Amino acid sequence: MNAAQEGLDLARRMVASGLSAKECAFLTLAFIGLAAPFMPVPGDHATRIAVHFRHVGATAARRFAAEGDASLCAVLAAALSFHDHASGSFTRIDCGPR
Repeated sequence: MNAAQEGLDLARRMVASGLSAKECAFLTLAFIGLAAPFMPVPGDHATRIAVHFRHVGATAARRFAAEGDASLCAVLAAALSFHDHASGSFTRIDCGPR
């Protein structure tokens, strides 16, 4: 057995015997949390994501559109939409039909 193989065997033994039940549960939940954005949502459909924004110092409002899942658009709209009346800056995200 060479040194590389011995190192792998040692690492496997340390991981297998070194994790408690709490650590295993935490790692499982962390893995699910990291994988969740890449898993399809049942019943989700493609939609147009329209972004309209203006920031401090900009002379005019700007806009762009992209394609994405309806669930992603709903999360973006809830998390990123704002309006600052004092400076006039805003960000609005609309979820429309495809």
